[in-house]
Amino acid sequence: MSAECINIPETGRLRPACLRPRNYTNSTATVFLDEDCNGDTYYVMPPGKKLGDRLRLRSVVFG
Repeated sequence: MSAECINIPETGRLRPACLRPRNYTNSTATVFLDEDCNGDTYYVMPPGKKLGDRLRLRSVVFG
């Protein structure tokens, strides 16, 4: 478990990623719409989970 927030490198304040997120790890991923794993909107992805084509995210933490 890393518990370290990872900002998606291809994103920025004006460029949210639209990545069709998939969790191919053995850890639960929590993806955030804001940078630095901040904000009230997030999605929890168990291992193997895929989220929709329109989800826009900027950061993720595994744990």
